[in-house]
Amino acid sequence: MTDKTTQGFVAGISSTILTHPLDTLKTYQQVTSRSFNRGIFNSIKTISQQGIIKGFYRGGLINCLSTGTFYGSFFPMYDVLKKQVNPYIDQNSLHGRFWCGYLAGLWGSLVSNPLYVLKIRQQSSVSTAPLTTPLTVPPTVPNLVKRIYLERGMKGFWSGYNLTIFRNLELGLQLPLYETLKSHDISPVHAGFIAKLISSSITYPFDTCRTLIRNGNGDSSFNISSHLLKTEGIRGFYRGYLFYAFRSVPASAITFGVYELFQRRC
Repeated sequence: MTDKTTQGFVAGISSTILTHPLDTLKTYQQVTSRSFNRGIFNSIKTISQQGIIKGFYRGGLINCLSTGTFYGSFFPMYDVLKKQVNPYIDQNSLHGRFWCGYLAGLWGSLVSNPLYVLKIRQQSSVSTAPLTTPLTVPPTVPNLVKRIYLERGMKGFWSGYNLTIFRNLELGLQLPLYETLKSHDISPVHAGFIAKLISSSITYPFDTCRTLIRNGNGDSSFNISSHLLKTEGIRGFYRGYLFYAFRSVPASAITFGVYELFQRRC
């Protein structure tokens, strides 16, 4: 279990370090309307005003911790579910892999949700600055913890977890696809890439709503989704998807590639 935790943690951090700027751009577009961020190139220009570290890597440390914590919890639980808690379902079948991936994802998200809330708050602080003025320094973690607690109490740190129940259908789809592709002699990197692209495209709207809730834009997923649909149509649910695809699909390939490398050496 400890080895699995370490492997998952290192794999998650490895992918995050390389792809965090795209995650910042994705979050910025998700929490702002299209009329405010004015498209992809203006979003890049806005964040670049703060520089590489304070702009594109804002929230980077928290993101490393949150992603590392998620995968450090996910992979051990996935392994346990496949080997011990799943005696009545063929772990090599599609539905067996689906449930193992889905339930392990719920556990990983439960453990790491407070860190993801802090990450979203740090990254989205860029959206509070006018586009024509230099960006302000993002809030510190202690200040964010105090703010979230004052706003919603302890439950604020698990904001959006109800949507995770639906969002994590992605993992339920991704893991079966990943292991099926691997069984056809496709490399872990390519298998991770393809599986992530397909599964994330289907479930991305839940991520947009969850990000808005974690950012404090409301508590009701119904109200948020209704507003998005009314003001922007289906496109509103895919705010920032291009940055997400460029970020998370390669990140998933890196994560699974690093994890498989550890597996072979241990």
